[in-house]
Formats: sequence, C-alpha cells, structure tokens
Amino acid sequence: VRIVPHAVSLPPNIDPASWRADAGRRFLVVTHFNMASGFERKNPLAAVAAFRQAFAEDSGACLIIKMLNAHAWPEGERRLRAAIGGASNIKLVTRLMSRSEIFSLLAAADAVISLHRAEGFGLLAAEAMLLGKPVIATDWSATSEFLNAQNSCPVSFRLVPAIDPQGNYHYPDQLWASPDAGDAARWLRRLRDDPDLRRRLGDRARSDASQFSSEAYQ
Repeated sequence: VRIVPHAVSLPPNIDPASWRADAGRRFLVVTHFNMASGFERKNPLAAVAAFRQAFAEDSGACLIIKMLNAHAWPEGERRLRAAIGGASNIKLVTRLMSRSEIFSLLAAADAVISLHRAEGFGLLAAEAMLLGKPVIATDWSATSEFLNAQNSCPVSFRLVPAIDPQGNYHYPDQLWASPDAGDAARWLRRLRDDPDLRRRLGDRARSDASQFSSEAYQ
C-alpha cells in the first residue's frame, strides 16, 4: 500500500500585519471552520471552552474564530455565539475571505487550535504547520497521522457516539472523539508562558510539513 499525501501549499501575498496589529501584544489563538462541513464535527464549541478555561476574561489573550457558511446551519451559529457570550477576548469573523487572507490570519497567530471530533485530512492543521505554527489538536482521526508530540500539542479525548443534530454526520452506531477541553486549556497556558516551546514546535512543524509539498507526489 502506497500512501499519497495531500498536497498543501502557501498562497502568495500573505500579510499578517493587520491581524497582528489588531491583536497587539496579546497571545493570539486562531481557529476556522466551515459550517457546511459539520458544526458538531468541527467542534468550535470545544475551542471556545478550552480558551475560556485557560484565560477567562484575561485581556492578554485573544481567540479569533473564522466561520464560513453560517447559513448552512443557523442553529450552530446561535450556539457558538451563546458560548462566546460577552467575552471581550473572543472575536467571531463571518465575512468571506480570500485564501491569502485566511493564511494571513493564520500567519498572525501564536497558536492554532482544532478540537475536531473527526477529520478526513485536516487542512487547518496542515496549513498552520506550513506557517510554522504550533497546533493544538485532537489526537484522533486523520490529523494524528502527521501531528505528534514533537511537532504539535496533541489533546487527549474519549470516544463517544457520532451524534450530529445537523444531520451531516449522524451515525450513532459509530464513534468519534470528544476532546478534553481541560487538556487543551493546559496547552494554551503552556504555549503562552513558553515562547521557546512555541518556537521549537513551530520550527519542527514547518520542517515536517515538507510531506505536503507537490514534490511528495513524485
């Protein structure tokens, strides 16, 4: 069996300056998801829970959530906004953005978080690796094939029935992950407190991301 890796590349014109200016000196955490890909599967509520557990109302940290296709399941947007509540250090971005803008946002981050329940590949994690960012991700499903303790921050989990009120991935007789928000919160605090750790993980992530290059097909 020969595994052909997914090719991932960086677009031109990546410019994190405006996002970084907006964040200032704050520890910036970024995630993004497509509502049409499954709200429950992408699990942004876990990212919110982990961030709030790690930093509460600390103005020295900021979480930016980029959401695409909110219209695909309005109930998901309602639940996400309810989870964010009045947190002044969490920002939800819903406008349509180009690929370069998305990568500019990721490039501005100090850390990227993906507490998914399952992934077919894990583009968010792979793209963050290309940019040399430490990734906090559920240690389950496809991302566990390229994220490990040497290049990222694997998050523990338990397996639960795949119940999806949106209906896209509703298979109660099968299992997917419920990531440990407390474990993710510990990673968030550790990364903020240890710039050297962020740098080491990011450098290793960028190096390991060579597996995603178009040359990997040759």
